[in-house]
Amino acid sequence: MKARIYLILFLILAGTAVQAQNSSIEKETQEVVLKSLENLEKEYSVESLRKESQMMERLSSKYKNDWAAKYYLIYFKLLILRDSKSEEEKNNIFSFCSQNIGQLIDMSKNNKEKSEAYALKGFLFLSAVSMDPMKNGPQYSGEVNSAFETAIKINNNPRALFLNTLFKEGMAQFLKSKYPDLCKELFLANKYFAEDLGEVKRLTNIYPTWGGSVVANKIIQSCSCKNE
Repeated sequence: MKARIYLILFLILAGTAVQAQNSSIEKETQEVVLKSLENLEKEYSVESLRKESQMMERLSSKYKNDWAAKYYLIYFKLLILRDSKSEEEKNNIFSFCSQNIGQLIDMSKNNKEKSEAYALKGFLFLSAVSMDPMKNGPQYSGEVNSAFETAIKINNNPRALFLNTLFKEGMAQFLKSKYPDLCKELFLANKYFAEDLGEVKRLTNIYPTWGGSVVANKIIQSCSCKNE
């Protein structure tokens, strides 16, 4: 009887210890990520992105199974890829992100994380198409659309809808035409952004919120502020 009681106490204490450890990891990750985002808001440049990317690399190496550390590591590297002038750096980043995006999807613990991971995958291949449309367009266009559509299907992801809309607009412009659903999808994305912000506040402020101001500016530029 005593042995059974001791076993039950051991299991309870072990479970409590794991919960405390997970809470400690989550707290540290949140503090580091929010500090990096704050630093980039104060000074946004390729150099500052490289610095914060290195911080995420250390955090991701320390907590190999932490979703947020892996997400922001890939996200910061994609921002470097977009702004870097070095072709070698761009190619190295694309290779790194391509190798790690699958891990991020597999690490996702809920629909919110899985949707954001697929949206980031779409952003990755969209960045590749932007690097060299003639070479990478035919190779990765299907990947772009598939990843974004998957993210949207999971939970109306605003980043996926907005970026996919820009991708479709770019494809239409390449063919010297206009994308007819541009404003309709931009307004829908704007609605999704408002809903997403409320969800992030309810869950945890470490989840991504980027893109809302960009879609608002795009609406002003392209849709004459007229809600369709």
